[in-house]
Parts: sequence; C-alpha cells; structure tokens
Amino acid sequence: MRVQGQLEAIDSLIVERGPYGQGLDEAYSGLGLLLLESEKYAEAAEVFRQAWHLSRVHSGLYSEEQLSHLNNLIHALAELESWEEVHDLHQLGFLISSKIYPPQDIRYVVAAEFYSSWQWKAINGRLSTDGMSEVFPSVQELSTFYSEVIDRVEHAGALPSEGLINLVLGKARTDITLARALLNPRWISSDLGPGSYITEAKCYDSENAEGEAVRQCRKVKLASFVRGDGAFFSSSFAVGRYLKQVEDSIQRLQIISAENRQLSIGEKRWIEQLILALKEESNAIVRAIRRG
Repeated sequence: MRVQGQLEAIDSLIVERGPYGQGLDEAYSGLGLLLLESEKYAEAAEVFRQAWHLSRVHSGLYSEEQLSHLNNLIHALAELESWEEVHDLHQLGFLISSKIYPPQDIRYVVAAEFYSSWQWKAINGRLSTDGMSEVFPSVQELSTFYSEVIDRVEHAGALPSEGLINLVLGKARTDITLARALLNPRWISSDLGPGSYITEAKCYDSENAEGEAVRQCRKVKLASFVRGDGAFFSSSFAVGRYLKQVEDSIQRLQIISAENRQLSIGEKRWIEQLILALKEESNAIVRAIRRG
C-alpha cells in the first residue's frame, strides 16, 4: 500500500513538473527505500539508479546531492551480490567525494574510510576463493590508497589528528598482510626476483589552473629485489619495505596519542594496545625472516 502511494506521488510529480522535474530524485529514493524494506532488491536497485541519474542531471557529475542515492544503489546491489558493479560504484563514490570535499573536511576522511572498508572486505572475500596470489595487487593498491589519503590529510593540517586513527590502522593492517604474504615460500620462489616491485605513493605540491597550491599524489614502482645469495635475501628485503611503513604508522599513532589533549585516558590506552599489537605482529614477521 505504501509503495502504491509513493508510485502515485511520483506520477503526480511527473505530470506537474515533467520527467526531470525537481524533487523526483527524492521521490524515487523514497520508493527505493520502501522496496528495500520489502526485500525487492532488483526493483530497488533500478529505482535508486533512476534517482541517482536525476540527481546528476540537476546538480552535475560531481555533487553532494547524488551521494545518498549512490550509496542506496550500492546497498541494493550488494544484496543482489552484484560485486563488480558494487566495486565500481564504491570507486566512483570516493572519486566524487574527493572532488567536492577538501582533505581537511571530515567528510573526505569518512568517504575514504567507507571506500577502504569496502576494499578490505572485498579482498578478504576473494582470499577464500582466489588466494593471495590473485588478490596481492589489490592489497598493494589499498596500501597505496591509504598513503595518498593520509598524506593529503596531514598536509592540509586542519583536521584533528585523531580523525586519522582509522586510516592509519587500516594502512598498518594492510602492510602487515603484504609482509606476511611475501614470507610465503611460493612467493619467494616465483614472484620475487629482478624486475619485481612494490607500489608506493609519492606526493608533492603543485598549482592548479587558478594558481592555488594543491597536493598531488602518484604511484611509483620501487624495486623489491636486491642481488644477494638467494631468494631468502630478496624476500627479506621486500618484507622490510612494508615493515618500514608499519613502523611509520606506529609512529603516527604515538604522536596522535601524545599530542592530542582531547583523547580520554581510555582512548589513549586503546591506542597503546593497538601499538603493542602492531609491534608484536612486526616482531613475529622479523623472527620468521631470521628463522628462514
């Protein structure tokens, strides 16, 4: 009954304002939410797609207004397990957010957390079926993404440092995963050697068309191999690249805890526990290298 009422409201708006009239995107979105409640996910996805399209017609390709419709569409598609489109729309959602929110805006950080959380979930979902050899490049890309976002936010300098905690932890977790993967004997024998590399983000200042200073980041390839007495030496060199980034994340967390007076005693203890856990993980990897 509620769905029928919403359909009638949409028909009335179309008659009154035309097929692209103002307010139709919200009306379609309301219908989509009702369809979600009824678990009619395919129908909801099509309705949210229409709401998203109308919002872009009204407010442009990069607008805040479209994000709620896009996120609802992602929700419906996830229920349908349309993972490829979900992945593409998550990427687009962060691209839009990065165009409209500056790095010092908490909404930029929230968008980065939302996107990286999805990436981590998708990686773990693929691990059980595809294995680390297939998802390793995606884990590398996620590590680089964290580096770019953290650098931009830190360079902007206006966001309270505690706003970075989740991103720094995500970066450390990702780099620990990469280091562990490189300890796998199959990787040592087949994937490391001359010509192998890891990706990192290098960021720098530049000027835009208006002469304003902006932060630009690009991916670079760094060698993961040095000539030595065998594959073990190559492996330890590559692992060391990622452990160094974990160390950098630990230092960031220590600075956040030491310098931020807004954190409660409980929050500071929580950060200390996280730091200890990261150190234990890193030390375990170092011991594994030495045993090898």
